[in-house]
Amino acid sequence: MSAPAARRRQTPDHPRTARGTRVGALGAAAAVAVTLGVTAPGAPPATAAPIATTGATTSAVAQAESGSRFTLAVLPDTQFYSRYSADQFVPRYGTDPFQVQTEWLVENAAELNIPFVVHVGDVVDRENQAQEWTAASRAMGVLEDGGLGYSILPGNHDVVDQGARSSVGNSPRYLSNFATSRVSANPGFVDSFQNGLGTAYTFEAQGETFMSLALPWNADQSVYAWAQGVLDAHPDVPVVLSSHAIIGVQSDQITPADFWFGQELWDRLIAGNDQIFLTLNGHFHGATQRTRINDAGNEVYQILTDYQMAAHGGNGYLSLIEMDFASGSLDVETVSPWITKKLPEDVTRDDSPYLTGQWQSFSLPVDFADRFAGFAPDFAPTDDDLGNLSQRAREIVSQGWEGAPPEAIEAPGAREDHVAVEGTVAHWRFGDQAEGPVPENGTITDAVGASPMHRLPWTRRTPPTSSATSPSRAATCTPSPPTARRSASPTPRAWPDAPPTS
Repeated sequence: MSAPAARRRQTPDHPRTARGTRVGALGAAAAVAVTLGVTAPGAPPATAAPIATTGATTSAVAQAESGSRFTLAVLPDTQFYSRYSADQFVPRYGTDPFQVQTEWLVENAAELNIPFVVHVGDVVDRENQAQEWTAASRAMGVLEDGGLGYSILPGNHDVVDQGARSSVGNSPRYLSNFATSRVSANPGFVDSFQNGLGTAYTFEAQGETFMSLALPWNADQSVYAWAQGVLDAHPDVPVVLSSHAIIGVQSDQITPADFWFGQELWDRLIAGNDQIFLTLNGHFHGATQRTRINDAGNEVYQILTDYQMAAHGGNGYLSLIEMDFASGSLDVETVSPWITKKLPEDVTRDDSPYLTGQWQSFSLPVDFADRFAGFAPDFAPTDDDLGNLSQRAREIVSQGWEGAPPEAIEAPGAREDHVAVEGTVAHWRFGDQAEGPVPENGTITDAVGASPMHRLPWTRRTPPTSSATSPSRAATCTPSPPTARRSASPTPRAWPDAPPTS
């Protein structure tokens, strides 16, 4: 049910708040192999929609006053934890980052006032690998054993055909592990669709009821009618909507971008239902946020989190969203319970138990009572004396952390001092040749095999007149230059309409 048009408001002029200034380091090379998935094709480009202004000011993490607040936990793409659990993580650690995340959430649910956990999909990396589902099922089972409610949904890596609309037949292994028969036992279960591909739960926080509405990757059109029915049956409940891909992120990994399915969701479900105030997704590598204005003139806060390209397939990072009714803000922290469990030889100078970069630690000013007034005019969270939950989360994940090791870069002591990588076919290395241009038919040594590189001679009938005097021309180690019949300006290759994402 949408709020009456009379409540339409202008976008607030108070800025969104980005906490901290140090960019969280995710540039370390991943310690596990990674693969790219495929974005569902065949969708029209997204259209423009009202976007609220964003900006950065001082941190809200230092607030001191006690009050009413709770924390919603978000598990972004866990695919590589599941993929490398059996053959890499468990042999070395006896566990994996996925299970460490869920254990930490259960252990700290009371202190951080966490009533619910949202998994945004890509539970596994290879849909047809049973051992990955075993690891994922074990990790999510920790939440069940701890009595902590959760929602989970399939991402593109969890289905057989990533380009197809959601269906039971396209999700056999996902449903073998997270069908309605299992997830309906979770606290607050309301309903499911397609045997558990879509689910709805309610959870209680500070005397108020909230809903988690989870929709599958590339949801079938029939999912919208089911979701609308769930919303209509709970007209006065604020809703957190999750799906695997809603908003995207640009190549800088911080600037939000449109995504066709997110626009479809907006047009079919989000814009016309004022209850939906927050959306959560993963899929696109990075972290970002944007705020859109719905048909009732109210804000919808959209958050993307995906750290799968960090070390160890994500370094154990998860998001904590603090709904701070006392201070009137929605505060986001990115923390990792895995960092302090890493073996000394695996710790890098870029590791940190929490991140402080843009859209990794930030606050959005929200007057919750005003935002919900159109559908829940009696919204009034109970008074409480809870302290700053975001700051407490940082303190907890930092326990035992002695800091990253100092940078140690050492120049090679000899030409033979190089990293030997198993499976290397050829390693061409200069140094055996005389200084200057490599002569025609000259050889560049292969340090690991028997595949030396040879400089090919010019094959044009008339050598370039400048070859004797042009160092750059003489030093060129390439095949023959184009003939006169070849176009001097070949047509550039075009990217596909929808480049692959994971």
